[in-house]
Amino acid sequence: MHKITSKEQDLLLIIAKYQQLLIEQISLITSLGKREIQRKINNLYKKNFINFESRKPDGKKGRSENIISLSEIGFKYLQ
Repeated sequence: MHKITSKEQDLLLIIAKYQQLLIEQISLITSLGKREIQRKINNLYKKNFINFESRKPDGKKGRSENIISLSEIGFKYLQ
C-alpha cells in the first residue's frame, strides 16, 4: 500500500464525506489554494486512491471539470 501524507488523508476523508467533489469545492471546504489541492489530488490519483470523471460545465466553453470520488483502494484505505 502506498503511503500518503496527513493532508492527503484529510482530503480523502473530505471526499468520502461528500462522495463527489470538484477542485473548487474542495478549495472552499479546506480554505486551501486550487493549485495546492490539484497537486495533492494528482498524487492521490497516481496512487489509485481516487477516481476522476470528466464533465463539461453546463453552457460554458472551455476545459472540462473533473469530478473527484474515492476509488475502491481509497475506500479500503480509510476503513
